[in-house]
Amino acid sequence: MSSSSPPGGGIPSATGRVVMGMGSAGPQETTVAEIEARRTPFPFERMEAEFWERTRAKAQDMAKEIIAQAMAEAERLRAAAREEGLAQGTAQAQTQFETHVAEMSKAFGETLAAIQGDRKTLWDGYRQDFVALVRLALEKSFGILLGDSRQEILASLLDEALDLIDSRTELAVIVHPEDMPMMEELLTRAAHSRQGLERWHVRGDAALLPGGVRLESRDGMVDNTVNSRFAEVSRIFDQLSVRPEADGEAAGDVHGA
Repeated sequence: MSSSSPPGGGIPSATGRVVMGMGSAGPQETTVAEIEARRTPFPFERMEAEFWERTRAKAQDMAKEIIAQAMAEAERLRAAAREEGLAQGTAQAQTQFETHVAEMSKAFGETLAAIQGDRKTLWDGYRQDFVALVRLALEKSFGILLGDSRQEILASLLDEALDLIDSRTELAVIVHPEDMPMMEELLTRAAHSRQGLERWHVRGDAALLPGGVRLESRDGMVDNTVNSRFAEVSRIFDQLSVRPEADGEAAGDVHGA
């Protein structure tokens, strides 16, 4: 694959020609420049283009995966925030509900206690007049005179009779049946925080509109005033002595009569 040798057997000089092979016409020669001119651009430019294309595709796939993971994490965080907010909101609502019910039960208990207190206040207002009426009835009916000590005993017995009547009187809060659970809860809470409400209970009445309230005693106003109270007052007369005695007689003698 070389050209003719130089004279004298020295190192051949470069001619820039390349022997490609032997043909029928002799050696087939060409030059390096001709070989470079016939070379296509595929090996480098196309390989470089394909490399960057693959790189861009991988980068896009990685970016899509990162975005998908970020979106999934963001959704997880949003769901956790919603659950946490819901739990906090539920706890806050429960606290507000308990506070509201406690305030309502307190006000309800104060109302019932005030109603019971009005009965005692009403009696205290007419107590002296009623004692005077009973004393006058005894004096006119049996011809006896009551001294100061007996009048005090009479007043004390009347107070005991009133307490006995009140202790046997059942008081009811009448509401619509749909309102009973809430009213029973209020009454239970009120009874736990305030004494003297044990005789109250809740009863339903479909004739009432929801939200309506009616307070009643077991026997009703007429029975309580005429029958129940008179039966208890009659016990007082049984304890009073019908014998005329001195005004200064001791209270123990009266009870023993």
